[in-house]
Amino acid sequence: MHLAAARFDLPDPVEYLRADTVGLLNALKAATVWGVRRFSVASSIAVYMGVNEVPLRENAPLPVVAAHQIPVFKKTAELFAALAGDGAGFDAVSLRIGTIWGPLSVPDNPFTPLPPRLQPQAKRRAPSSGRPGVSAGHCGGGGGI
Repeated sequence: MHLAAARFDLPDPVEYLRADTVGLLNALKAATVWGVRRFSVASSIAVYMGVNEVPLRENAPLPVVAAHQIPVFKKTAELFAALAGDGAGFDAVSLRIGTIWGPLSVPDNPFTPLPPRLQPQAKRRAPSSGRPGVSAGHCGGGGGI
């Protein structure tokens, strides 16, 4: 499973793409050498930018748009993984992750509308786990999807 990514705030898109591409190609090479049966690559819901059909479908044609370096890389990562998998005989699975929520998330991401709305509520009162003395924690602190 490939979940690595370059820092999203690298100022030079070429350096961002280079860092992410080298990491992905290294993981694909390892999958090929090790003879894995399935390779999962972290993609993003952002690959659907420009798709107007709702609900979103995995087989929807993805428009070629370059609004930001992350969806550009994620689309190409899906293609790289599929090509490498076809050549090496493994299944390539693209994980179109819906959102990353936590201290390193992008606050104005159009695909993450809930965190900015829930964050103020979480600061007022942490939800209870239902067990005495145990708090469920802060809603915006993790890196969940």
